[in-house]
Amino acid sequence: MFPKVVLITGCSSGFGLLTTLEMLRRGFLVIATMRNLEKRDRLEKALSKLDSLEKTSNKLPVKTESNLFLDTPHPWCKLFQLDVTNLDSIQLCVETVIEQFKSIDVLINNAGNGLGGFAEDISLEEFRSQFETNFFGLVTLTQQVIHYMRESHQGQIINISSIAGLIGFPAFSAYCASKFAVEGFSECLRYELLPFNIWVSLVEPGTYPTDIYLSNLRLAKKSQNHNSAYYECGQRLLNQTIEEVKNTKAAPQEVANLIGKIAQTKRPRLRYIIGTESIYVSLKKILPSFIFESLVAHFFA
Repeated sequence: MFPKVVLITGCSSGFGLLTTLEMLRRGFLVIATMRNLEKRDRLEKALSKLDSLEKTSNKLPVKTESNLFLDTPHPWCKLFQLDVTNLDSIQLCVETVIEQFKSIDVLINNAGNGLGGFAEDISLEEFRSQFETNFFGLVTLTQQVIHYMRESHQGQIINISSIAGLIGFPAFSAYCASKFAVEGFSECLRYELLPFNIWVSLVEPGTYPTDIYLSNLRLAKKSQNHNSAYYECGQRLLNQTIEEVKNTKAAPQEVANLIGKIAQTKRPRLRYIIGTESIYVSLKKILPSFIFESLVAHFFA
């Protein structure tokens, strides 16, 4: 029996890399994608360390004819270059996967980055850049995949959002806005696709030690200007965030495990919040707004 095909974006590090490994453990054929193939070393090293039982000796049921697929240390994982901000790149990826493997059973939209800075300091160009990757890239790829899922009358779309898609935080207005957009889009999409037996789910992690808070975190140019009204506060919040990430005991593998579980759930829910920060979502629902605002202000004071 041919394995289910999962397409994952942003696999060079973090949740994308760990989810690639987890989906292989669960018997999926994984198309792992990343924008910059020069960053594939971490993934390939991780793949080479999978237990021998997980690295099945069986070859793929079909030979990959396209030279656009790159082999990896695991026979059931193929690597593909994909820039989610480029329509041509997206179309080429989806069409090649369909031509080769006939279906995309699960789409995991994980690619993304973070932009720090107070709203006044963030240029419109920087806002748009944040949305191009975190939102419009996700939307464009999803649109390309939906057609094939609808034709086969089955599929799953798992969008990696964030706790920041449910609660706003100072100094992350662009990032939060992009994730709030993902939340709204995904909820609408779920209702639209349920009649076609396509299930849309959101994974909303709290703070986990991944590159999105470290090497993939970008700062608004103006936020680095000492003349900015927010400079001192911004530097303090940045250091506080980095310190929290370094000291957290949360394991990113928890998120990968959850994604794998959702992919094997027949009727998955819309939202899956994971991480200790989930308590803030509960408090936001039950507390009067002025009290919750005071808590947020105190936390970031």
